[in-house]
Amino acid sequence: VRGLAFPGKADNGETMNFSPLSQLEDILDSESRVIRDLVALEEAKTTYLLDRDAVGFGEVVREEEEKARVLEKIEGLRRALTARVIHDMDLDDSATLREIADRLEADSGGRLLALRDRLGDLAGRLKELNSKNGDLLRASLDVVTLTLDLVTGADQASAGYTPDGVLVPRAGRNLLDASA
Repeated sequence: VRGLAFPGKADNGETMNFSPLSQLEDILDSESRVIRDLVALEEAKTTYLLDRDAVGFGEVVREEEEKARVLEKIEGLRRALTARVIHDMDLDDSATLREIADRLEADSGGRLLALRDRLGDLAGRLKELNSKNGDLLRASLDVVTLTLDLVTGADQASAGYTPDGVLVPRAGRNLLDASA
């Protein structure tokens, strides 16, 4: 598509093409790299969860938060560049990357679709790992809750109520009441 490029100068003085379309490809590639990093961090979280390493888990969570902030900025740039390309190509505001690619030469369109597909695959893997880690966290919480109930006696039912409606606790002691 002609008319989408605007020339610029690189640090070494060479003329470069800074078209919104090439910038969009660069942004999609950057977004893929950050999501790939997030997938690696999710995999590390799985290991830390299975190893019950809270310190390592916490470090990964902090790294994820930083990557998420970077990803948010990249996504904003991607949306802005996509809108510009859509406008420059005189497409409907709701046009997809597929529709953009269909208007391009095969080479450019193919690169754009390959980037889109890679992003989709990585996002799917990230979602899968996130769900798995959520399940692991819930299972860990169930174990902690059960342990606390056993230690505190919270799982013991009451003996009943008095005639005036006051709850009568079941007789007995919990593990916290036991003396050494």
